Amino acid sequence: MAKFCGNCGKEVDPKAVICVSCGSAIKSTSNNNTNNTNKTTNNQNEKKGLPWWAILLIVLGGLGVLGILIFIFIMIGIFSFASVVDTGYDAYNDILDDTMDEIEERQKPNETLRGTVKDTLETDNYSMTLLEYKTMDVIEDKYSNKKALDGKEFLVLFFRVNNVSDKSLYISNYDFDGYTDGRKTDYTYFYYDINGYPSLSGSIASGKYIDGYIVYEVSKEWKDFEIQFTDDEDYLNKTDVIFKIIKDNEDKDN
Repeated sequence: MAKFCGNCGKEVDPKAVICVSCGSAIKSTSNNNTNNTNKTTNNQNEKKGLPWWAILLIVLGGLGVLGILIFIFIMIGIFSFASVVDTGYDAYNDILDDTMDEIEERQKPNETLRGTVKDTLETDNYSMTLLEYKTMDVIEDKYSNKKALDGKEFLVLFFRVNNVSDKSLYISNYDFDGYTDGRKTDYTYFYYDINGYPSLSGSIASGKYIDGYIVYEVSKEWKDFEIQFTDDEDYLNKTDVIFKIIKDNEDKDN
């Protein structure tokens, strides 16, 4: 195989180490070939890489570790959430217990005040006086006359109601319950004045009072009549006010 000078390009003896034409050193072709062969082998080794089964194991291992980490994080989240829920539930129960204890401390059994004609009964918000009562067969006003049914008569009760609270209050016939000889009796509605008294209904400013009447149609044979009012402005502390009229005794004065 011919050999040439790398400097001047002249053909030289295959065994020559110096070019006779230009005096340059001649590079060994075998060394070049050896270096090229080594480079090719190294490049092939570098390009060969890991086998497929090794890559597969690495991927599967990575997925397994990732799954374990995800599971751990989920369990930590579940336990943390459960802990928060338990804490919130306990706190809610504590607040509820404290509230119920406070209500029980404030709440007391309903108080009942009893009286009769001309008595004054006072609650936390109202001062009530049953001024008088009258029985009538016919109620007359400037526009019409209303007659009681056969065997019955009108029982008219006249009240004065004072507002002893520090706020405005409203009262009406609907706030009272009547009982004739223990039987519930509905009130009878009238619009016009009776004996100079209006129907008991209206707002009462703090420190003021209102006069008015309430009418019930009852049997002429009635013996006792109770009218009841409940002061429930404070729902925890209610007070019942009951006025009772005994016909046999009170009719002597009416």
